[in-house]
Amino acid sequence: MASIITNTSAMTALKVLRQTETALGTTQERISTGLKVNSAKDDASTWAISQGIKSDVATFKTIGEGLTMASSALGTASKAATSIKDQITSIQQNIAKAQQPGADKAAIQQAIDASLSSIAGATGDASFNGTNLVKGTDQLKVLS
Repeated sequence: MASIITNTSAMTALKVLRQTETALGTTQERISTGLKVNSAKDDASTWAISQGIKSDVATFKTIGEGLTMASSALGTASKAATSIKDQITSIQQNIAKAQQPGADKAAIQQAIDASLSSIAGATGDASFNGTNLVKGTDQLKVLS
């Protein structure tokens, strides 16, 4: 009869070592990816939730970029509108001066012409991504 000598302590230690090695592999995978759940096989429900959250985060980033672009466009239009308003106020003041007796109407007309030229310049410069925001001749299409 052949006898096989088994060392139960060694077999138990080997089993524990294999379990530790498997756990270490899982931990190393989580550390390398930065994720607690790397795939559906780790934890299906948590993985599904994380995929939904990743999608939401990507959507929010895109919305944030869109809001930044809109803010920049509004800033451009606001700057042009403020400049035009200031020039119109200047024209109104010059018209009031022209109505007074003894006013130098030629100088006042030059000032009004300069203000009109400034308005034309501000209107022409109020472009954002190739679309003029003040003229009203370009069509701006925005998805909502």
